[in-house]
Amino acid sequence: MPRYFWMAVYQVAGGIGIILFPERLFQERSETLVRINSAHGLSVFDIVGLILITSGWFWLTVFVIARWKKIRKLMGRYKLSMTVRAYLVGFFLIFFGLRNEIEYLLWIGIFFSASANILLILKAAKVEQLSE
Repeated sequence: MPRYFWMAVYQVAGGIGIILFPERLFQERSETLVRINSAHGLSVFDIVGLILITSGWFWLTVFVIARWKKIRKLMGRYKLSMTVRAYLVGFFLIFFGLRNEIEYLLWIGIFFSASANILLILKAAKVEQLSE
């Protein structure tokens, strides 16, 4: 595995850990800096976590794209296209859920996009191991 793969995985895990950290421990310093809608906003901790997640996700996406042809061979065109569609549907549901303040759509979208993303990353890792 390339070194950046594990660094990206640790960045994403660290970002998720920061976002999930209970902010009520820092309520005096936990102001909402960016308001998304009436129910959701981003604090300093959320922004730091999102920066870590986004930068790690970028490198993992590069990792997947670099192995795209081999992933297509491993999964087959149909399964790969369904995975990509689930990923895109998940993003749409996240956006729609946040915009319209529909919490269950937000979480369904997170499930779809995260599941598809993890599947693609695992397939890329498998392809990498098979080629070594």
